[in-house]
Amino acid sequence: MLQLQQLEQLIVFADQGTLSKAAEVLLISQPSLTHNMQSLEDDLGVQLFQRSKNKLILTETGKYTVQQAKKLLKQRQTFLVWKMSDVFRCKQPPYLAVSVLQGSNGKYALG
Repeated sequence: MLQLQQLEQLIVFADQGTLSKAAEVLLISQPSLTHNMQSLEDDLGVQLFQRSKNKLILTETGKYTVQQAKKLLKQRQTFLVWKMSDVFRCKQPPYLAVSVLQGSNGKYALG
């Protein structure tokens, strides 16, 4: 099952450029991060990384997923701020819609 933590880790990988640097920033082991990224690929059903002997880089789908993950996590943050605001106490309904869509080009989008 897709977890927001995996998306956060993917974003850190994209920012840091290597699994070892990302794992250090995230304060987790590199094998754990590797496992989480493989699970994320499995959950989404797409290849996020191009793997070579000693290098891991994001595919175009991976880069697109990072962009969508940033949007989703920003929505989550907006929701959490809303939840803590006076609006929550007034019980006004929030607007937060999240879905995973596959376009005709085969790419996935979080919307």
